[in-house]
Amino acid sequence: MLAAYMRLWRWSDSPPPSRLILPLLLGLSIVLPITLSMVFSQPLLTLAAMAVIGGLVGTALFYDVRRFLFLLFPFVFLTGLANVSLALTLLVLVSFLAGMIRAGRMWVEISYPVLFLVLGVSIFMGWSQAHDKSLARYLVQHSYFVPILIFIVIYNLNPDVKLIRANLFVVSVIGAIIGLGTFAMYLRTGMPRVVFQWDSLNLGAAFLGLALPFPVLALLEAKQIIQRSFWVAIILAIGAGIAISQTRAIILGSLLAIIYIGWRDRRALKIMLPILLVAAVMAPALIFSRLLMLIGQGPNTDWSTVGRVQIWLNSLQLLPHYFLRGMGINNFHGIYMAFFPYSFLPAQHPHNLILHYTFEIGVFGMIAYMTVIISCLARGHRAVRLSPVGEDDDATKVLIALNAGVMMLLVAGMADAYLRDPRVSILFWSYLAFQLVLARQIKPGYQRTPGSSDSAGTPPVQF
Repeated sequence: MLAAYMRLWRWSDSPPPSRLILPLLLGLSIVLPITLSMVFSQPLLTLAAMAVIGGLVGTALFYDVRRFLFLLFPFVFLTGLANVSLALTLLVLVSFLAGMIRAGRMWVEISYPVLFLVLGVSIFMGWSQAHDKSLARYLVQHSYFVPILIFIVIYNLNPDVKLIRANLFVVSVIGAIIGLGTFAMYLRTGMPRVVFQWDSLNLGAAFLGLALPFPVLALLEAKQIIQRSFWVAIILAIGAGIAISQTRAIILGSLLAIIYIGWRDRRALKIMLPILLVAAVMAPALIFSRLLMLIGQGPNTDWSTVGRVQIWLNSLQLLPHYFLRGMGINNFHGIYMAFFPYSFLPAQHPHNLILHYTFEIGVFGMIAYMTVIISCLARGHRAVRLSPVGEDDDATKVLIALNAGVMMLLVAGMADAYLRDPRVSILFWSYLAFQLVLARQIKPGYQRTPGSSDSAGTPPVQF
């Protein structure tokens, strides 16, 4: 393991750290920042600590830690501790800045600056209207600022395909651990609708849904029996977690993601054919039974669907009053209950991605937010569509999996606002950045753009 880290820490022609120095560097760059982040509750103090430590490791010691920290950052999804998540995110940022300082240049290259400006102003207005400023500040930091910061950092780091694959591999393994933990909880208690280490089963299922497309892609590429067995196990573990959660929007979105991959490689449809057949048989019956329960004609009442329909209808009544400026960050529950005190479900949010951001940051902020997302997806899909079918190279294959994951969450987002959780949002925005990085490295016919492995001198992305 240490030898692998040595290769990751190599910079230019300099020799890698010795086996004596390496553990000290690892401890300095991982253990101490996390400890400090748990002591300091103020993000600015945490950022200062990250800057000092990142500067020591990245600049004073003349080792490029960006690749190492880029592989480290997926472990943010294993913890629910907000300060630890922020610490790991800032580690990535500081290592990026250290690399830019050492290279004698530092810049932040952002596509669509007007959109980000509108989004920033809208988020500030949403925070200013918040009833609970402290909670709103936390949500702004971890549900808006940190994911978009990750997006900008990854875009500037311009990782190569191998590094992106390694990152997605770690995410897949973490998803499998969560899926196995979920399955173990189900065997022990017999209770479905839980996800291991997630307070919200829907948000946990969203994370698993994002992690699923890459293992499917890896299984299609696997040549050896051991590799195939490994990826089958990963898919089964993640699939078990999604199935036990019984989150219908994520299940539907995941099936559509598999179909998207199958559009490019028919083998995906053959591999997942049993699941697709079961879904094709069960979906009509499930939809029909849900419709009957919706009008009270079944043995039970589908309170989840009834509740969502009521929340959507009531939210549409509220929309004209809060269309331009929104309600403010985390104000929906209080305002909703004030308008509809007899609603049988105390809605915490509108259960729809578009409505959620319209009410939080206003229509202009929602448009800016969704435009960035749709633009990244359109860029990624266009790069795949213009590539010859049946001759996909490595970058195109990974891009297909990323497109499938983003589509999955957007489709599922029509029934819930999954991006309100920092872990889901961070993974989702990292996918968007990966899409841009790979799309700008690919031209029709697989002629790489000059300097595609180095962000220096790379022109801004044109959507």
